[in-house]
Amino acid sequence: MTDDRTLPEILVCVRDRGEGGSSCVGRGARQTLDALTRHPRVLAGQVRVGTVTCFGRCMTGPVVRVRAGAFQAPLHAADVDAYLDAVVNDQTS
Repeated sequence: MTDDRTLPEILVCVRDRGEGGSSCVGRGARQTLDALTRHPRVLAGQVRVGTVTCFGRCMTGPVVRVRAGAFQAPLHAADVDAYLDAVVNDQTS
C-alpha cells in the first residue's frame, strides 16, 4: 500500500466571491475539481486532490497547485488529463 504522504497532492482554489467571474469558482473551479476527483489517476490513488479557500490569484482562476509546487492557472476541466499526466510524471514542480 502506498503512503499517502508521498503522493502528489493537487490543491484547487474554491473561493466564491459571488461576483460572477471574479473568483476561481466563477471561472470554473467546481468543474475543474469535479474533473480532477473523477479522473482515473485520482481514483487509482496515484494523486490526491484537496481544496483551499484562496491562493490570492483570483483573476487568473481557476487556480490549482501541487502542494509546495508550481501554480497552474487557469486550469480548466478540459485540461485535467494533460495536467495529471505531468503531475504523475513529476513535470510540474
